[in-house]
Amino acid sequence: MWNAAYPDRVTRIKLRSTSMKTEFYETADQQDAPAFLWQTSKAQQQQQQAAGPWTTTRPGRKMIFADEMALDQLMHGAVEASRAPVNQAPTKRARSGSLQRQGREPKSTEASLKARITSMDARYRRDMGEQQKQLATIRKELDEKKAECAARASSMTALVVANLQARNKTLEEEKAALSATVDMMSKETKQREGRIFQLETEKEAAAEEKGQLKVRVVELTTMSLDLQGQLDDAKIGGELWLQGPRGG
Repeated sequence: MWNAAYPDRVTRIKLRSTSMKTEFYETADQQDAPAFLWQTSKAQQQQQQAAGPWTTTRPGRKMIFADEMALDQLMHGAVEASRAPVNQAPTKRARSGSLQRQGREPKSTEASLKARITSMDARYRRDMGEQQKQLATIRKELDEKKAECAARASSMTALVVANLQARNKTLEEEKAALSATVDMMSKETKQREGRIFQLETEKEAAAEEKGQLKVRVVELTTMSLDLQGQLDDAKIGGELWLQGPRGG
């Protein structure tokens, strides 16, 4: 139906029948809506005024939602906070078109709508302020956590770098010590190889000298045998000479 607070908004009127069939009528003028939506009796008007923002023309047959704002308030529980009707059922004067056709509503309804709009706007601003405070608190906590994590990461990075540098230094020292040991062992190996060569040379010289000594022994043995023979011959000759000549 016509909503004076939002004259440019197309009002949606929802009908719900007993067969659960749903129909929608969208109109900016009461004259375009079906007649049974606004042609009601005096008793039905009083019933609508007492019921609040929604009512039924006949129980169990049809239900009329006055406008979108009343539906939103009904969904969010705002109806309980304020029971003043959003759009009252049209009176005889309204049926004649004196108020609805001119796009106006009673001042009390307009003031009530403005009060509700002001209340909703204040509540919205209050809620937004609370949300902004919570968001600022969350951002502050996130910044603190971020700074803490950055400091911890920097500390851990410095510690890891220091450990790696110390380990690298230790490895370099071990490498230098191993290199010195390898050099010393190489020198000792060369010395031992030289000594081995010298011993082999001496061994060869001793073997040669041994061969020469063997030859000399053979020569001396031969000479000794010769001398022994000569000695035996001289001994026999001496004995014969000492005996002298016999029988002569």
